[in-house]
Amino acid sequence: MIFTNYILPIVGVGLSIAAYKVVKNKKKNAEKSAITTGIIFPTDEIPKHLGVQKNLELEELVERLEESMYPEFMQSVKERVLRGQLIDESQYDWYLLELKRFFIMSSILKNVPMYNEKVDEIWHEMLMFTKSYERFGQEFLGDMIHHEPNVGQSIKNPEAERAWFEYIYSELFEVGEYTRLIYGNFFQYPIDKEILKKIDALSEEELLHTYFNANTYEATNVSVKLIAKLKKRIRDITYETKNRVNSNIKYGSDRLSVNHQKKESDQNSDFYTNSFLYYSMLTYDNDSYKEATKHHHEVDNNKDTATNKDSSCSGWSSCQSTTPAKSSCKSCSGSHHSCSKSSCSSCSSSSCSSSSCSSCSS
Repeated sequence: MIFTNYILPIVGVGLSIAAYKVVKNKKKNAEKSAITTGIIFPTDEIPKHLGVQKNLELEELVERLEESMYPEFMQSVKERVLRGQLIDESQYDWYLLELKRFFIMSSILKNVPMYNEKVDEIWHEMLMFTKSYERFGQEFLGDMIHHEPNVGQSIKNPEAERAWFEYIYSELFEVGEYTRLIYGNFFQYPIDKEILKKIDALSEEELLHTYFNANTYEATNVSVKLIAKLKKRIRDITYETKNRVNSNIKYGSDRLSVNHQKKESDQNSDFYTNSFLYYSMLTYDNDSYKEATKHHHEVDNNKDTATNKDSSCSGWSSCQSTTPAKSSCKSCSGSHHSCSKSSCSSCSSSSCSSSSCSSCSS
């Protein structure tokens, strides 16, 4: 009776306190780990097959990579990395995922910068096992994968290089929350206009020679399909841009924007990649868009030849003035352009008298 009434409740309370302390200590350790490492990764499982995009036949290349990374070799690498305490064990697989993705990109492209110190650390530790690393390179690529300084320190145009990296990355792999945690925000800079022009203009063989470095059947197969996909995206956006101009004239921009956004939203996996490419092309006011808009702006201007007959505006801006004395153009270009008592932010090859132009060059 004494045991039931007194001893058992005391034992129960003691066990409850002990359990609470265990949970509390685990929470403290988790918080300490988060503070130490600075990143809390999602609890989702690591993406299967490296989270590759469909329709590029990347699965065979991923399989070749996985078979080349022998378990004994990679276990030794993991132990060295964890002893260095730069990466927490709970995070290791996420950084290893990004290193594998990096190797996939390196098997396709000529130059792939390394943008994360911890991913680079795993790569560096792999190099410490010289023979195993050489074997890995030969079996995966048929050649040695040479280690370069991380974060693209020797790049002349880092923003353009980063944009190209992000674009190809998003074509090959899904971009998730963990991607942002490791690499930072994506799609901050437009793709270099020269790259866009070359993708559109050069042949498949020329592009393979210029940007790609495929030495195996699997890598070559992916490269060819990727080039075809890039070319198609650019053609589709150029075609759609021309249709946007026609629709703007016929229906007005508000209606078109809703339809355009709805159309792109239906392409869940490609939405951000398409938007990024679209943004890059329009950022540089590319020749295709200029050519598509030139005629329609001339039509608009001719509607009011008595008041604004010499004005020509290119790009996204438009001239909506009713009199030359109160015209406002964000961008005005063309030969023999006259800005008389007007406000132009940019006037090239023009004559500006009594005007307000932030940039006038003749």
